[in-house]
Formats: sequence, C-alpha cells, structure tokens
Amino acid sequence: MVIGIVVFFAVLLSYINWQQYQETIAQHQQAVLNTVIDELDSYNSRIRHRITSFSLDRDKVEGMNMYFQLPPDQYQMWLLRHKLLFIKEVSLQKTISSIYQDFPFVSSIDIALSDIDSVYVSTNRFKSGEKIPASEYKAPQNSLAINLYDASFSTVIGTIYVSIDTSAIDTIIRRESEIPFSIVITDSLERIFYSNQQRLDTDRQQTLSDRSGDLLAEVSVPKSFIVKEVGKFTALLFTGSTTLIVLLLLLLRRVFYHYQNQVIDIVDTIQEIIEGATDIRIDTQNKQQEMHLISEQVNQMLDTLDTHIREIYQLEIRQQEANMRALQSQINPHFLYNTLEFFRMYALTQNMDELSDMIYEFSTLLRGSISQSYTTTIQKELEFCEKHSYICQIRYPRSIAYAYQIDKGCEQIEIPRFIIQPLVENYFIHGVDLTRKDNALSVKVLRKGNDVEILIRDNGKGMKQETVQLYTKLLEGKIDLENQKQQSIGITNVHERLGLFFGDSYTMKVFSELGKGVTYSIYLKDVIDKEST
Repeated sequence: MVIGIVVFFAVLLSYINWQQYQETIAQHQQAVLNTVIDELDSYNSRIRHRITSFSLDRDKVEGMNMYFQLPPDQYQMWLLRHKLLFIKEVSLQKTISSIYQDFPFVSSIDIALSDIDSVYVSTNRFKSGEKIPASEYKAPQNSLAINLYDASFSTVIGTIYVSIDTSAIDTIIRRESEIPFSIVITDSLERIFYSNQQRLDTDRQQTLSDRSGDLLAEVSVPKSFIVKEVGKFTALLFTGSTTLIVLLLLLLRRVFYHYQNQVIDIVDTIQEIIEGATDIRIDTQNKQQEMHLISEQVNQMLDTLDTHIREIYQLEIRQQEANMRALQSQINPHFLYNTLEFFRMYALTQNMDELSDMIYEFSTLLRGSISQSYTTTIQKELEFCEKHSYICQIRYPRSIAYAYQIDKGCEQIEIPRFIIQPLVENYFIHGVDLTRKDNALSVKVLRKGNDVEILIRDNGKGMKQETVQLYTKLLEGKIDLENQKQQSIGITNVHERLGLFFGDSYTMKVFSELGKGVTYSIYLKDVIDKEST
C-alpha cells in the first residue's frame, strides 16, 4: 500500500513537471518568435519607408534611370551638369551608400528595372556597385523584394532586392533562450530567407509560426529534447521515490509490532485522501518518534502538493486569459505608439515635415480605432474620419479633396463609434475615379430644430440602380438583414448599430447614380436637448 502511494505521487509529480516544462518551452518559443517577428517588422518597415521615399523623389529616380541608360563617363558628366548639383544629391551610388550608412543591417542592394536588360548590384563592402547582365542575375537568398513604383502613374517600374544581415537573428536566439530552437524563415515563394539549422521532422517537433509581411517565421523545438530534460527530473524523482520506499520498508520491518496501529492509521488516512478526501491530514497526536515525523512530512507534502495544484490551476486560468487578450490585441499598443513616435521624431530630424505629420495623424487615428469605448460624440467621430481621409488622400494628393462641416450645437451629440467612418471609407475604396482630378468628398452635420441630419456626399463612380434599390429595401426593413451582410457589410453594420442605439428616432437613405457619386442621409430625431439650446 505504502509503495503504491509513493509511486502514485512520483507519477503525479512527473506528470506535473512534464506539463510545466512544456508550458515553459512554449513560453520561450513564443518569446523567441515574437522577438524575431518584431525584428523582421523593423527591417520591413524601415527599408520600405526608405524605398518609398526614394521612389517619390523624381530627381533621384531620374538619376537612377540615367545610370542605367548612360555609359559611366557620360553619367558622371550628366551629374556634373545637373541643375541641382549643389542643392541635392541625385547620384544613384551615393543614394545607395546613404542607405548602407543609415541601415547597418543591410548587406546588399540590387535594382532590376522592368525595361532594362541589366541589373545594378552592390554590397556593403562595394557600395558603389556595378551593372551586370540581367540574364546572369539571381536574387540573393536572404533578400526582401520591394516593388519600385513610378510616382506619377503608380505603376511598377522595377524591383529592389535588399539583403539583410541575419546575424542579428542569431544574436536574438542566443539572447532569448538557451534551448536549441530551430528557426526557419521563408518568403512567399517558399525560398529560405534564414535558417539556423536544417529543418526537423515535423512528426518529432512542436512548431509555432507567424508572419511579417511576405515572410513566414517558424520556431521549432525537438520533442526529444523535452523528453530528455523531463526525463532527468523523472529519473531523479523515481530514484528518490525508490530510496524512500526502501527506507520505509526497513523501518516498518524493524518496528512493525511497536508501530502497527500507527501504521494502520497512516495507511487508512492516505487511502481516504486517494479516494478524494484531499482536505484530510494524518493525526500526529497519537504518533511517536519516526511515525510522528513521517506523519508530519506526509502532511507537509500533501499541503505542498495542494498548493502546487492550486497554483497550476490559477496559472492555467491566467494563461487562458492571456491567450484571449493576445487574440484581441496581437500587437502591444505601447510598443506600436513608441515606434511610431520614434519614426515621427526621426522624420523631424531629417526635415521631412510632411512625413512627420503623416505619422502623427496615423498614430492618432490608431489610438482612436482601438479605443474600447462603444460611444463617441459627433465632433470626435468627424475628427476621426477627417484623419482617416487625410491618410487616404496621401496616396493621391492631387486627385482627391474633402471637407467636413458641423453646425453649432451638434458637436456633443452622443452616437455609436464608427458609423460615419465606414461610409467615408466606402468612397475611398469603391468610389474614387483615378482618371479624374476633381474627386471630392463632403461630410456635413446639419441642425434642423431638435433634429440632426448627417450628409455624406461624393462625386465618385456611383452605384447601379439595382444596388441602390437593394440598399433602400434593406434600410426600410423590407428584406432580411442577415442575408445581405456578406454583400453590404459596411452599410448593414451602420444601419444595425444606429437602429439599436436610436430605435425609431433614426432613419437612413441612399441616393446614387452611375458617374454622379453617392449620398448617404442619416436623420436623427429629437437628439438635441431643448433646455440646453
């Protein structure tokens, strides 16, 4: 009986240790994966911002085109005769050298233009680079492929391959954990971007993965490693248990007759505990010498085990809560805000005021979008939409105009969050006609006595009459709301949330013609307090 109890507790403790070690491995594995993804995100965002700035600079793009088109001596003469010679650096080699200087983790930069039969290749050691035939070129393994766009026509004119020095990832792995994790990063074409060792057999490993842009990072650990580490503790535990059993048998044999009743009491108590009475402890009042000590030790072990079980239970609950929070927010807001603020300050130091303003507006927009509040005011909703419009306008600064207007007394009216923004976003996604230069959006909040009308108008592509009729029936409740969510999720959600918030005091209408834009009218009755006016 005693031997069975000791073996039971040894198995139980081994199982608990196995579970705890697996959780520890998973936590280290997730930490390494998160750090690698953060590093890759940093590489992607910083390099892509730099390449975007390059493609928007017409003078630098012209310098790149002339480099490919002219022989080296004529290219140098062209640079010396350039009208911005003493004002701005347009040389391709010096532009690439500045990228190497600003980003030490970049090991090579290659440029392949769509209509050119040669490729510019350079490395951190050979920054000036050279041209080689396109037929002989092969993109490096650990490179990010970034499309190069024509700023005037938004068309792809080539690809820039930026190779990353992956030694930083090796440093991250060594810093984060001593566990022999296998890190494999592949791009969208399943080419290996980085690997610290050969892939392991998936049947013998547990793997976590996550994406950073086009890169897929996989962090794996051999199950044999976990079994080996847990096996050490289990062997020690069973060795200790076996030793304890032998000592108990010797002691029991020596003093059997003297301690028979005490042993029977201990065995019966432990049996009750095994059967489910976990709150029972051995009575030490009638125990003597070794039996008294054994009884106390068993009681202490039971207390410790009970404490461990409770702690493990609480840890499992906390882990579930943490997993839920992780699903709700996959990126740390503070980290994101601090990173955006760093980018903004960096832009200011580089005299890129427009970029700094863009980052500030985007950061403010992001803060508002992740707020947990269900309601907001009309003024705050319009401010949020105006920032959203500003961000959307950045892509086509000379093609789109917008205006927001709110009548006095309507500013503090409480409404659900995100009821105007989806309708504004519909215009930027579906309504903008890039062949025109007079695209316009207007949002007005008009006071009509104690009522308020919100008008969202644009002069975009408009809708077919069949679509307008469908929306009209949906808003009038003549068709099933659930069956239309997949086709008109934005308008459906706005209509559903406004109906729940204002009830019969709310109506919404849609007016549109092909080529003449869309108008949304949201009418709210008796939402202005008479006494406050």
